[in-house]
Amino acid sequence: MVARDGVEPLKPALMADITERTRLEAERESLITDLREALDKVKLLQGILPTCVYCKRIRDEHDEWHQFEWYIR
Repeated sequence: MVARDGVEPLKPALMADITERTRLEAERESLITDLREALDKVKLLQGILPTCVYCKRIRDEHDEWHQFEWYIR
């Protein structure tokens, strides 16, 4: 079946494929956004120093605790 303008109309199966692809692309973009936000949070947490609430000492990368002043030097 051809329309007056000479263009064949879309078939239902083709429209379903396009709809599914559009849905999957939107879901993919949503997941990418979620992953980028999670990565930003991880990067922020990496910059936080592990500090003892009681004695205010800071733990270094070797799991050793040091006075704040020593760590800053």
